[in-house]
Amino acid sequence: MSLEAHTSTLAHITGKTLADGAFVFADPADADTAPTEGVAIDIRFEGPVNGFLCLEAPVDLGAEIAGNLLESDHAPTDQESIEAMRELVNMIAGSFLPAAFGVQAEFQLGLPSEAHPIGVRPPEGSSISAVLTTDEGHCFRVWVYGSDA
Repeated sequence: MSLEAHTSTLAHITGKTLADGAFVFADPADADTAPTEGVAIDIRFEGPVNGFLCLEAPVDLGAEIAGNLLESDHAPTDQESIEAMRELVNMIAGSFLPAAFGVQAEFQLGLPSEAHPIGVRPPEGSSISAVLTTDEGHCFRVWVYGSDA
């Protein structure tokens, strides 16, 4: 199974997940606008394809998400912001994998965790990415790396 045919699916699922799950609206952006600072959070998956989905984003994106979800009077802490992005990665993976590989495909998801520094590319293999920008101006990249099981 190949990932290359699913770049637009990744962008669509990411935007829809943000809008539906966190009330954050994002549109596709040029790849050269991808963030160079922030955090990288990934989630591993195993199934017909093994790999990981990664979010590279400024902590401010997590603060925007956490602020919408927590409905609190205080600004979210960095830890709350990172936790919000971990949950976002989990939701994107849970929606993207069946959309890309079919609802019959069974995947096991790991736990989202802070990964590598932003800008580190995946190992050789099949990968796709989407860069989006929120209405608040937060630019982020989501990419998926996978190899046949």
